[in-house]
Amino acid sequence: MSDIAARLPLLGGALCLDFTNTLEPWGAEQPTEFFTSYAALFAWAVHAGALAAEPAAALSTLAEAQPEDASAVLGEARSLRRAIYGLFSAAAQGRPPGLDELERLNSILAEAGRHRRLERSGDGFAWGWQGVDADLRAVLWPVALSAADLLASPQFARVRACAGCGWLFLDGSRPGTRRWCDMRVCGNRAKARRHYARAREAMSL
Repeated sequence: MSDIAARLPLLGGALCLDFTNTLEPWGAEQPTEFFTSYAALFAWAVHAGALAAEPAAALSTLAEAQPEDASAVLGEARSLRRAIYGLFSAAAQGRPPGLDELERLNSILAEAGRHRRLERSGDGFAWGWQGVDADLRAVLWPVALSAADLLASPQFARVRACAGCGWLFLDGSRPGTRRWCDMRVCGNRAKARRHYARAREAMSL
């Protein structure tokens, strides 16, 4: 499943939303899980740009040497994913955020903050990370930061759930009425279903 995680479409418009879109559909009794192992989580993080190539290679080696720790981090990743999804779902429905979900996000943010560093970049400066190549939990830090930035931004009101697959995405359209994560996929499927339903109705007349 790691190869599938490394090929998932990145349609959320924000790292944290793409992170939630690794389980589908939310709320189902038996949803499809794409984070089936730390290797799948790791592959997704590289694919989504949460990890750069150099620390990614070191983390891959570390995960192989510490399988029990890697498995524990996988559980934490799923817990963080559930918290982020819950926070955005609550905001979209006008409900107050769950305190447990907010605390879960804040705990990862506090950890990420201890590793966040301002570094030289060319003639200027850029944010970077310290100790990424030595901590299996490093895959969670950029995701938590992305979620916090979006939740604290006016853009969080633009988060939508796809009417087709339920994936979360950031609606960048001017009217803010986009319904699909990808019109070419979910939108066309919905059109096909409506066309089929109309055809069947016409045949029954």
